[in-house]
Amino acid sequence: MFYQSLSVLPEEYINAIHKSTLLMLQKEIPDQINILAAKYAKDNKKMVMLDCGGRDEPITDELIKNLDFISPNSTELARIMPV
Repeated sequence: MFYQSLSVLPEEYINAIHKSTLLMLQKEIPDQINILAAKYAKDNKKMVMLDCGGRDEPITDELIKNLDFISPNSTELARIMPV
């Protein structure tokens, strides 16, 4: 998907969040959009979950503080939780 701006949550995302009880984010989506969506969802009393598949990048503190759940597979878990 092409985002006209990484600082504004697309209207269709806002509408979808309003209709949902849980927002599931994916690392394939730009972090800026995931953070905006997570904050918006939390402000609207929705639960937020991150699927850790996708880009091999750290999860930002700003995103983590807006998550209720993180869902990694065993490979992703090893990547995000050093042993």
